[in-house]
Amino acid sequence: MFSGIFAGITWALETVVLGIALSMSPFVSTEQGIFLAPFVSTFLHDAFSAIYMLVFNGVRRNLKAVGRVCKSKNFKWLVAASAIGGPVGMTGYVLAVNYMGASIGAVASAVYPAIGSVLAWLFLKERIKWYQWIFLLLTLLGVFGLSFSPVIDVKNFWLGLCGAFMCAFGWGTEGVILSKCLKDDAVKSEYALQIRQTVSALVYGLVVI
Repeated sequence: MFSGIFAGITWALETVVLGIALSMSPFVSTEQGIFLAPFVSTFLHDAFSAIYMLVFNGVRRNLKAVGRVCKSKNFKWLVAASAIGGPVGMTGYVLAVNYMGASIGAVASAVYPAIGSVLAWLFLKERIKWYQWIFLLLTLLGVFGLSFSPVIDVKNFWLGLCGAFMCAFGWGTEGVILSKCLKDDAVKSEYALQIRQTVSALVYGLVVI
């Protein structure tokens, strides 16, 4: 429970800091800067996260275990999840924050569990009880209520909305794929996270940017 609460606090803090950063120079000084802002910031986000996880697993002497995962049959699925969750999901999230503000970005990041639940029900045959759907809906309504403000500074509604859908679809799909991979005892969450962030940063750095 502590990990979940701490993750929620730090993710909310990141959303606010990201919104502030994207409103500053050089992200708003030129048209090119405005266009590249979501891509550059997402690349930096995943690159620094990948470096952190490399150090984290290195200190814990887990790098050999990460290497074994890279040679397993689950690696291709982890790469697919990384490509969908990073370049698609994270770019959508930053687009939502950039064009519709941090509060809307928070809503976008909260919608993806609903997408993930539906996909898990369809593809992994996970049964979702009726009261779980109700609580999920109440959670989404609660996030929307907490984030709603009549003075939201919307730069571009349609780009922001597109980003919100990208975020929800990308992270929802990624969650389903990772859930499948993590059923293998050899694939621990810290190993999967290092592979995810590294692949995402490489895709951004070598392909997108």
